[in-house]
Amino acid sequence: MERILAMAVGPNMSLIIDSADKLAHARPYVAGLVSGLTRQLGTDYVIDYRERELDQLVPGSAAEAFRSDQPIKLIFAMSSTVVVAAESLPQSPPIIWPSVSDWTMDQITKKNSAGVSARRSQSAGDCLLRFLATVPTLETVHALHNPGYPPSDRALALVRRVARAKNINVCVMPVKSTPDIKKQLDTLSRRDTKAPAFEGVLPMPIDVCFGAARMIIHEAQEIRKIPVFLATTDLVRPELPSALGGFGVSQHRCGMLAAEFVNHVAFANGKAAALPVKEAAASDFEWIVSIAAANDLNIPIVQMKTI
Repeated sequence: MERILAMAVGPNMSLIIDSADKLAHARPYVAGLVSGLTRQLGTDYVIDYRERELDQLVPGSAAEAFRSDQPIKLIFAMSSTVVVAAESLPQSPPIIWPSVSDWTMDQITKKNSAGVSARRSQSAGDCLLRFLATVPTLETVHALHNPGYPPSDRALALVRRVARAKNINVCVMPVKSTPDIKKQLDTLSRRDTKAPAFEGVLPMPIDVCFGAARMIIHEAQEIRKIPVFLATTDLVRPELPSALGGFGVSQHRCGMLAAEFVNHVAFANGKAAALPVKEAAASDFEWIVSIAAANDLNIPIVQMKTI
């Protein structure tokens, strides 16, 4: 069997995925990949799934995070951080990425890699616009942001531009790890659900926030009753727990878009560097709101306006 190493940023975990029942423990990128591949999971290939914190994925010193006692056919790198770290390995296998915002601005060399642009940082302002349309009473948005990380810096700039135009206060919460996010959310007071929602949490569309998304929903929404709006829709669900809403290209869809490249490189011996970057289409973007979460937060959902 071929072995695909799938790496994401998040609290340390390792899992061998050789059957569909294990996909629920991995990022939706992986389920999307599996659904798009033409080969059989557990028969033709196995996925060595890992999550590591940012300090373990520093370019030039990330070899331990990627180390394997078995040959790796391909690295499935689920963020710009992982791509850059993988490209810095002395002898890196081919790299396919299901979601990078702008590879030309994120220090990706593309010497041995290719993938999908979900345009997450580019659409951060549109994400805020839809959050404001979903919760018109918002006055302050708490932005979980990784200072100095290019996709986060670019996304925050667009969020601030929209916020100025709409007279919204942006409170920046600097984060570089899952514990950082927990500490920042602990500073928020619990909202009285009898009152309108004047505050909201908007994680920037970055790996450290995606890795902590379930915890963000729990800490902000379930405990403090503050609405959370995400840059993907995978965790916006018809039942609780769920983010209030989201706008973007789902991780599952990104994995499906990347499957063509993985098929070509892992099973047809194609060259990753020769492949073009595939941009998500406008039709791949979704705006979804959870009625269950809205009811739990006592936030009335009116007919959505077109942005």
